[in-house]
Amino acid sequence: MASVSARTEGAAMPAAELVVIGSELLLGAWVDTNGPWLARELRLLGVTPVRTWVVGDDETRIAEAVGRAAREADLVLLTGGLGPTADDRTRAAVARAAGVPLEFRPELLQEIEAVFRRFGVAMPASNRVQAEIPRGAEPIPNPWGTAPGFALALERAWVVALPGVPRELKNLFRSWVGPRIRERFGGGHAATRVLRLSGLGESAVGDLVRDLMVPAGDREVSLLSSPGEVKVVITARGPTERDSLALVEGLAARVRERLDRFVFGTDDETHALVALRAVEAAGWALASAEGWSAGTLAAWLREAGHPAFRGGMVLGPGAGLGREDDPAGRCLELAREAAERIGAQAGVALFREDELLPRGGTERLWIGVVSPRGQKARAIPVVHGDTSDAQRACHQALFHVRRLAGAGR
Repeated sequence: MASVSARTEGAAMPAAELVVIGSELLLGAWVDTNGPWLARELRLLGVTPVRTWVVGDDETRIAEAVGRAAREADLVLLTGGLGPTADDRTRAAVARAAGVPLEFRPELLQEIEAVFRRFGVAMPASNRVQAEIPRGAEPIPNPWGTAPGFALALERAWVVALPGVPRELKNLFRSWVGPRIRERFGGGHAATRVLRLSGLGESAVGDLVRDLMVPAGDREVSLLSSPGEVKVVITARGPTERDSLALVEGLAARVRERLDRFVFGTDDETHALVALRAVEAAGWALASAEGWSAGTLAAWLREAGHPAFRGGMVLGPGAGLGREDDPAGRCLELAREAAERIGAQAGVALFREDELLPRGGTERLWIGVVSPRGQKARAIPVVHGDTSDAQRACHQALFHVRRLAGAGR
């Protein structure tokens, strides 16, 4: 085993590989959410994820993945396989990759027993195995569950094993792993800025910032796309916090020069939150009405936690039908009705056209927004026929809310 050398100022951002363990992931029984979450957190720490392995509950294959990752990356994060059952093989696999035996740690057993006492049950004998970690590894106490993690140096990498239960993994990463990543790879400072865009697709965004996405040792610009939204993620690393922030803000300014009309927020600012801030600045409150989208927009607005959202209505099939062949007018009526019933000055409505017309309609989605400053109705096409259309329509609706409130262009 070799220790990880500290990085010098101005060095390239550390590279990380993720090893996600569990046969259920390979069989399609579960979808991995830990890997994407860890990748996002690493980016915020100035660490670049370069590869994710998904490995079944096989000691040999896990050991091979860990060994190869440790030879090629600066940081290796494992998730899963730390439970008490026979198919939890991460401890033995990492010990095998490191060429050391497993070692029983009495202090870990005491912590595991304490967790069971809090649960009010006796600890099964099988959980004793969770107090074993590779010899020489540093234990990571887990007050949120019975699976301690551990960390050790292997080849050129720092290897960290975490439990697969998402709640435990996230708490351990935030409280223990993240701060130590900053210490271990602290030959500089990392900064990240996320610009959030709507109204332009990922390919078009990529074309406009292609030159900024050329890899460089101290900075990286990448895109993350979801229905109706594109995130431009800018990460930079400098010898001081001031240097890294200057790099990030300089790149962000260059992105804004090309895309500012599509940028609705930064970092953790959701489109719903930004729209509600605009509503509040206009002196209004907002209500919503939906049909086929089944409350998606209301959920976004509620999760924003802003008092400018007063509530929403979700109508069942046929409840929004109008008498006239006027889907735009009917959508606006429903937005107005939601505002009046809930006690808001502005209303927004999302409906499929066949929910608005007595004889059905084309495959279009209607957005209606009413406010003291005017109203707007717009139709957009159904693209996929699934929840992605609802998300795309929600972003369109929020854009028009912002525009009527005076915050959009």
